[in-house]
Amino acid sequence: MIDKELKDVFSQLAAGVTLITIENAGSHHAMTATAFMPLSVDPPLVLVAIEKKNETHKLFCSSKKVFGISLLSADQQEISNRYAKKDPDRYHFESVETFTGPAGSVLISGCSAAVEAELSKEYDAGDHTIFIGKISWAQAYVENRPLVYWQRGYHHLT
Repeated sequence: MIDKELKDVFSQLAAGVTLITIENAGSHHAMTATAFMPLSVDPPLVLVAIEKKNETHKLFCSSKKVFGISLLSADQQEISNRYAKKDPDRYHFESVETFTGPAGSVLISGCSAAVEAELSKEYDAGDHTIFIGKISWAQAYVENRPLVYWQRGYHHLT
C-alpha cells in the first residue's frame, strides 16, 4: 500500500488533539500530537507515539522524566497549529496561558483535560516510538469541549 493511500485511511480516524510537553536540560518543549491514547486504568497508563525524526522524540529519549499532556479544547486550534510547526517558537510559552502540574509539567490553561505521567517504557514501532507513561496526576475540565482532528482538519463536537 502506498503512503498516500495509507494516510487517507488513517485520516478517517477522528482523534483528540493534544499538546505534549517535556522538560529537558532546564527547558520546556512542546509538540502537537494526535497519536495519544488512554491505555489502562489499573495501573493508570497512557500511550504517546512520536515520529523518530521529530525533535521532541530526541528529548523524550534523553529525558526519561515526567511529561505533560493537555487535551486541547475546541477554541485552542491556534495553539495546536503553533506547536505543530517545526519552529523554535514551539519551545516558548510566553503568549500561551499555562499552569504547572504537581510534578512540574507545563500544561495549557483552558484545555479539556490535563495529565502528568512518568515515562516508564518505550517500544520501537516503525517510523515512531511508542512511549508508555504511568499517570501521576489527571484532571478533566468537562466544561471545555475537545478539539478534534479528522480528515486533515479540525472539527468541533456539537
